[in-house]
Amino acid sequence: MTNKPSPENHKLHKNSTITNLNFSTEKNSILKFFFDKNFVLISVNDAKEPLIKWNEFENDKPSWDQIMEWNQRFNNPNFAVI
Repeated sequence: MTNKPSPENHKLHKNSTITNLNFSTEKNSILKFFFDKNFVLISVNDAKEPLIKWNEFENDKPSWDQIMEWNQRFNNPNFAVI
């Protein structure tokens, strides 16, 4: 039996990155889990540098549609919590 990552098994702390997930549906379910818990997610590159201007999201989290748009625009980027 393989040990697949699941949202319940992930402990995410401020300034953490969600990365290296094999399947986009798995990644989306983990992103949605943290989004629903009111974590602020932003897209980042492999060096953990933001791909968007993130200052506006310090107080207001991006919408789920924005997160999915970044996912498509930046070709399945990593995501970080701010």
